[in-house]
Amino acid sequence: MPQLVVSLDGRGGARTERTGLRELSRHGHLDELHRWADAVPWEKAREHGCAALVHGDRIHARINRIGPFGAPRFVPDSRAHLRLAHRDVRLTLGFAFPFRTEGRLFPRLVFHDWVSETLDRARRG
Repeated sequence: MPQLVVSLDGRGGARTERTGLRELSRHGHLDELHRWADAVPWEKAREHGCAALVHGDRIHARINRIGPFGAPRFVPDSRAHLRLAHRDVRLTLGFAFPFRTEGRLFPRLVFHDWVSETLDRARRG
């Protein structure tokens, strides 16, 4: 799962940007997830009003590049983690939800039905 920064544009639209480990490292050491997981969305929220950082649960394997021992890099993510921030609130809110991967050659993420139902309810407001 790629690392993404999602920000709202104020008119009801959202902008999604891929972010890499190099950009995340500007906010502290990559192995200190607790530091930059809050700093990245809050920095974008100051610009756009509301923002989120999205990443998979296996991000540490990508950061540490552990070889054949320990946490292998090729094992797929199984949960999506989100850290949400708003310009007026210094605290960030975080949550995660599970998904599965289908296909070996061209894998794609498949979310449980309740995820899309929850997003639809939130859009209707």
